[in-house]
Amino acid sequence: MEDSFQLMDPDAVLQPLLQAAQESKDASISTVRSIVMKTLSDPDVFCGYDQIKAILQPALSQVAPEGEKLLQTLDLFSYGTYEDYTRENDKYLSLTDTQVLKLRQLTVLTTVQEACRLQKASVTYQEFQQALQMDRVEDVLVSCLYARVIAGQLCQKSASLLLSSRYGPTMRPRDVPLSQVPDMLQTLQKLQERLETSSIALTESQNVVQKDLQVHHQFLKQAGERKKKVAEGISGQVRGSYDDDIMADVGAGRSQARRQKRSRGGLSGMTDTAFGRFQV
Repeated sequence: MEDSFQLMDPDAVLQPLLQAAQESKDASISTVRSIVMKTLSDPDVFCGYDQIKAILQPALSQVAPEGEKLLQTLDLFSYGTYEDYTRENDKYLSLTDTQVLKLRQLTVLTTVQEACRLQKASVTYQEFQQALQMDRVEDVLVSCLYARVIAGQLCQKSASLLLSSRYGPTMRPRDVPLSQVPDMLQTLQKLQERLETSSIALTESQNVVQKDLQVHHQFLKQAGERKKKVAEGISGQVRGSYDDDIMADVGAGRSQARRQKRSRGGLSGMTDTAFGRFQV
């Protein structure tokens, strides 16, 4: 599949759910539960579960044990994987087929995110099979591509997902646990420092290139002026040589005329032909 599309904008689909959660935070548990289930099943929502949880937590905390399972399930969709669900099934709600697919799609995002962190250009089907606990993973990967949450191409020859960032980010990020925020801030700070260093180095390189261009243009200008002067000098020499040749030809003609006059012995007006001498 071509990666010629942009990734989805999560805010556009999340805002209506956040508004509904805000309006229902003081409603009955059945209403709150329906908001959570709708959020878990929405095919276009891949992040923001932590925001839904923050809004509904006061109401759900008062309703145990169902409220606790709803909160745990929201955490699962925020930060967890399908393996977490199968390993601690009792902690979470019993998911529908649609919700299981969504959790597997989120697991694909986590797997791709880890590959990007390791600067890998592809992820093998075998890696996805292990993470999703299923043999045929192409259908889940295709659903992620069509949902526009990852960018890449499926390669049957290498049995892998080829990642691509040609049109922007490789994937849409998942929710970030609060425990990881300090590390992310530190990573972003280091990235900012590298960008600033790179910007300074780029500016210095541009200045060097600009100076080299000025020197080059000056050299070309001087070379052009020298070429023009040489051309004008050669042209003058050619004209002088041409005039000298003409004067030499004229002088030679005069000398020849004088020699002819002397050779006739002073009999000007006579000419010799094959038939005798005639008066001219």
